[in-house]
Amino acid sequence: MKSENGVEYRFIGSVNGKGTTTQTSHYSFIDRFAGKGICYYKLIQIDFDGTENILGPTSTKGCSDNFELNLLLLSSNAASSDFLLSAPLEGAYLFRIFSNDGKTIMTQNFTCNEGANLLKVKTGSLPAGLYLVEVFNRNLHFSKRFLLGLDR
Repeated sequence: MKSENGVEYRFIGSVNGKGTTTQTSHYSFIDRFAGKGICYYKLIQIDFDGTENILGPTSTKGCSDNFELNLLLLSSNAASSDFLLSAPLEGAYLFRIFSNDGKTIMTQNFTCNEGANLLKVKTGSLPAGLYLVEVFNRNLHFSKRFLLGLDR
């Protein structure tokens, strides 16, 4: 479990145990999304019988104060919409547009660099209106409502 403030923790991964043994066992887990600042960690050991043992918290430097996605609509015309995605990490991101009744209208994959990325999304087939836009990868999520296609 990980926290940037020492109060609110979220699950970041797991490591399978080696079972009951009299030998010393060593485990490791790398937090690939640590940035700047202080992070707090807790370990939850779950035995085969379901017994939980919470260890920690412990802290370390290496957590960002602003480690999140952000999305800005730059323009929307008859063929496409241009979004500016601020991504804290390079990698694959999924971009989805939902109608007001929650139906997925469009899904598009992007490979992004760390920092600012221009996303050209083919929205020409959508009627002008309000849509929910969602961008996420394995560990990060952003959603916001946007007016698309108003200048058609």
